[in-house]
Amino acid sequence: MRQRLKCATVTPRPLAAAALMLLSTIPLAGIPAHAADGTWTVSGGGEYTSGDYGTSSSTNILYLPFAAQYETGRYRFKLTVPLLRVEGPSNVVRDVGNINPRTRTTSGTSTNSGLGDIVAQGSMNVYANGANNTLLDVTGKIKFGTADRNKNLGTGENDYFVQVDGYKTVAKTTWFATLGYAMLGSPPGVNLKDVPYLTVGASHRVRPDMSAGAMLYTRNAAVSGGDGQQELTGFVTRHLDKHRKVQVYALLGLASGSPDYGAGAIFSYRY
Repeated sequence: MRQRLKCATVTPRPLAAAALMLLSTIPLAGIPAHAADGTWTVSGGGEYTSGDYGTSSSTNILYLPFAAQYETGRYRFKLTVPLLRVEGPSNVVRDVGNINPRTRTTSGTSTNSGLGDIVAQGSMNVYANGANNTLLDVTGKIKFGTADRNKNLGTGENDYFVQVDGYKTVAKTTWFATLGYAMLGSPPGVNLKDVPYLTVGASHRVRPDMSAGAMLYTRNAAVSGGDGQQELTGFVTRHLDKHRKVQVYALLGLASGSPDYGAGAIFSYRY
């Protein structure tokens, strides 16, 4: 069994605004005793975002993910199945933004809902040092194009991600960073580019069962002539007991490719 940092669920965004995938963990305090092998965690939550993405109309997105994670030894596996509701113009797609940047004026909006893109991921711990409270993970992810392209719920294409997550705890504060690369599938008539992304932030333990923090996410534009993404997110995590955990957060978009604002909540149960 490997040593594992005591963690709080959070969202270093894998690709875009409104992406509540529950993909990463942020340490709440230093490295405790060895984590038990064969640990399951189930999670559910919701996120609402709104923004114009550089167009003349707002796009409002409700994202409801349900996830199951299995951890054993140095490895962690997760599957996320989301439901999605999108109200907005057809040229704005969740996780990408405005896929036709030449069109800034929109003539109408529609509201659609259904299954979102299912995400499968696997992570491996490559470095864990209890003496200096440092952790390093490598993660690979596939976002399957299960969201209906015709309903404007996604691109209908598979996306692939690789990323490295690093954590360093000093006293009651854990500093963290994610550096990743996204390989995006292009829907008909659109040429999406592969893009790097970065998240940096910190989580501070305000009391034994609670932490609070903030993180900055940034990503290059995925389409030529389009807008990049940059978001600032603040979060609070509360451990209700040794099994249950809840997190609430709010985000502010700092670039045209991001939503203007958003908020969400996550509940998880570990057994």
